[in-house]
Amino acid sequence: MPLLIFLVIFVGAPLVELYLLIEVGSVIGALPTIALSLFTAALGGWLVRMQGFAVLFRAQSALAERAIDECNAGVYCVRADHLRRELPTLGADNAAGEIYLTDLIALRARHGEVAVVAEGGPGFVDALRRWD
Repeated sequence: MPLLIFLVIFVGAPLVELYLLIEVGSVIGALPTIALSLFTAALGGWLVRMQGFAVLFRAQSALAERAIDECNAGVYCVRADHLRRELPTLGADNAAGEIYLTDLIALRARHGEVAVVAEGGPGFVDALRRWD
C-alpha cells in the first residue's frame, strides 16, 4: 500500500501535470505556456521562501520566550462586579498581543480607586482568603 501511494504521488502526479501542460500548450501556444510555467515556478519559489522565513521567525521568537526567566507570581484580589465589567474592556494592543491583568489597576485608577499593594510570606495567601 505505501508503495502504491508513493507511485501515485511521485509518478502519477507528474504525468498528469505533463499531460495538462501539453493540452494547455496546444490551446494557447508554446511561448505563452513556457511563460506561464516560468511564472508559476517563480511564484512557487517565492511562496516557499516566505514560508521558510515565517518558520524561522516563529522558531526564533519561541527561543526568545523560553529565555524569559521572570514570573509575576502575584495575587490579585478584585471584586467580581469589577471583573465582570472591566475584563471585556481589556485589550491586547501590545507587542506580544497579550491581555495583562495589571491593566485592571490602571482602569480602577481612572475611576478614582486606589490599588493596595502588600507583600507577604507563604502564609500571606491564606490570610487573604480569610480577609473580608
